[in-house]
Amino acid sequence: MSQKLKVLVGMSGGIDSSVAALLLLEAGYDVAGATLRLWSEPPASDGKNPKRARLCCSLEAVERAYTVATRLGIDYDVFDYRDLFERTVVQPFCTEYMAGRTPNPCVVCNREIKFGKLLETARSLGMDYLATGHYARVERQSDTGKYLLRRGIDEHKDQSYVLSRLTQDRIQSILLPLGSMHKDDVRRYAVRIGLSAEDVPESQEVCFVVDGDYRSFLTERVREASRPGAILDIAGRKIGEHRGIAFYTVGQRKGLGITSREPMYVIRIDVEGNAIVVGPKEAAYTSRIRIEDVSWTCDEPPAGESEVYVQIRSMHRAARALIDLRDGGEVDVEFADAQRAVTPGQTAALYRGDILIGGGTISGPVAALNGREFARD
Repeated sequence: MSQKLKVLVGMSGGIDSSVAALLLLEAGYDVAGATLRLWSEPPASDGKNPKRARLCCSLEAVERAYTVATRLGIDYDVFDYRDLFERTVVQPFCTEYMAGRTPNPCVVCNREIKFGKLLETARSLGMDYLATGHYARVERQSDTGKYLLRRGIDEHKDQSYVLSRLTQDRIQSILLPLGSMHKDDVRRYAVRIGLSAEDVPESQEVCFVVDGDYRSFLTERVREASRPGAILDIAGRKIGEHRGIAFYTVGQRKGLGITSREPMYVIRIDVEGNAIVVGPKEAAYTSRIRIEDVSWTCDEPPAGESEVYVQIRSMHRAARALIDLRDGGEVDVEFADAQRAVTPGQTAALYRGDILIGGGTISGPVAALNGREFARD
């Protein structure tokens, strides 16, 4: 009788990771569970601030994960990665905002923590795979032996975007059992282990910001975050005053505190001048951008100029674009149609159909790509 393959499941205490553990157990794997202790700030919820219970490493989350592991009869542990999380996720989060950029800490956490340090830990424990409850699919190509990372079939829950910085050495060792499921089906499985959507809240986007107000978080961590300055129109005229450049993001419309005949949007953040530049909606569109620190999920970048689809934030519908590789690992992107609120610091994920081919960090707009044309549909 062949020995069972061992898999460590990252369990947040939520429905998705709990069902992932159940599915793998039923598929015949030797399953163990683990929760990550990433953040020590919030105590247990006392009913006055129920949002604390939504944090991925809150006491409530650990208790839920332990309860599920006990019901499933699997081993369970808690790994303390607080120092690493502070260095690789939280500190860069603050630094990026102070540099006038809008970071995506979930993408960084997936690369450095969940599919970085945790995968390393899983391998050291003799595990064959690491699994999570992400809605994406991993498929092995029979002809090349390489692994594809594809969108989840539930388009409303697809999370391939936040996995866009993973490379082959990691993708080949992960299992994503929910990628071929819809959320409603996952909820039905959850009932079998005593979980329901009413009992388990959806996790929030920035797990270490308790109340969702990143501005308060920055103010507490960085004294200079609340240094006021000028709000300028695109002609350079002062039309208001901002509360600190870290409190604004490119494309923002609400909360500017200015009066104008038409809606105004943040067009640019001038860090050196400590100014916010705003303009009308049409000025918020960009056709050409550059991305840096690019990772390729299949190891090798496409040769020369390529036509792909580019997703510039988690809720953005990927847009048709041409990409052109530059020396130094940067990539120029030219959209077929100009995109609104392309934000420096955010992740740009690159797709061919539903296959994720890579991703990088948006550095800003660039000049035209020599008038190259798109192929006709």
